[in-house]
Amino acid sequence: MKVEIIENALYVPPQQEDDERLRSGVFYASGAFVSLSAMMQSHGRYSHPPDPLPAEAELRGTHLYAGIGRAHFGHFLLEGVTRHWALEAHAVDSVIFAPMPGTRMRLDSGPLADLHKLLSGGAPVTFPTVPTRIERLVVPEQGIGHGALLTGTPAFNAYAVPRLQGLGAEGPKLLYVSRSALRARKARMDQEDLIEGRLRRAGYEVFHPQHHSLADQCRAYRAADKIIGPDGSPFHLAALVARPEAQIAIILRRNRPEMLDRLSRQITAFTGTAPTCINAVLPRAEQRKLTAGNPKAPTPVDLDQIFDELEAGGFL
Repeated sequence: MKVEIIENALYVPPQQEDDERLRSGVFYASGAFVSLSAMMQSHGRYSHPPDPLPAEAELRGTHLYAGIGRAHFGHFLLEGVTRHWALEAHAVDSVIFAPMPGTRMRLDSGPLADLHKLLSGGAPVTFPTVPTRIERLVVPEQGIGHGALLTGTPAFNAYAVPRLQGLGAEGPKLLYVSRSALRARKARMDQEDLIEGRLRRAGYEVFHPQHHSLADQCRAYRAADKIIGPDGSPFHLAALVARPEAQIAIILRRNRPEMLDRLSRQITAFTGTAPTCINAVLPRAEQRKLTAGNPKAPTPVDLDQIFDELEAGGFL
């Protein structure tokens, strides 16, 4: 995989007034844009070259260009630590993240900090907020991400997967990965209290990943024989650590059926076992009737269909 070592690099983070094109990246001392610094986003989009603005700060030493930093676990896994594999061969003074405009990014505690620490060996973090001239910048190719990068590259997989799986296995054999404790109602699963109740009676433990450290999340997914949950970020991590013999069921929770295909491809690539994918989202006309006057409600689903498919798949 490609790695460029750039002397006297100019780094331009996204600007506060940036548009949806997310203009950010690195320039050579000559002024040419470093194409390797473009970041793949979801839906096949790439960040765009920014204007080569005059440097407002300087940073001495050698640093790793990590890309955009988002305070969202799934995006951080697929966008933030995707270049950390290069730290196997390159010692740096810090890892540089571009803060997403309008958001606050911290890596001093929590699962995102744990993930960075594990994959960087505890390297310090730098968040330039203005165009910065950097003495020496290591710019690696992305090793995992969206689209074709969902299954990871050999270099990233060889570097990251053993570190995540090496955290061990500890937890219940039957695991339901819940969204019911998330603050945003729209991000939850419809009728999840009923799903949790049924699964608890079947012996499953309800697991809220945001309440656990990264290590505990990895151990729980690695220990489980059966994992069920609504589509979302936890399955990007579960794909990297779940055992090949584990059974995984993903329940679509929103009007994005493509997520089942993406998560299925990723899980199958890393574990060798295809998950059970359940799409019980109601037709749009029925959704509109059930959520009229409540736009923040989760997307309605057919509960009976979910339970029937879980039973047919051997989960109940």
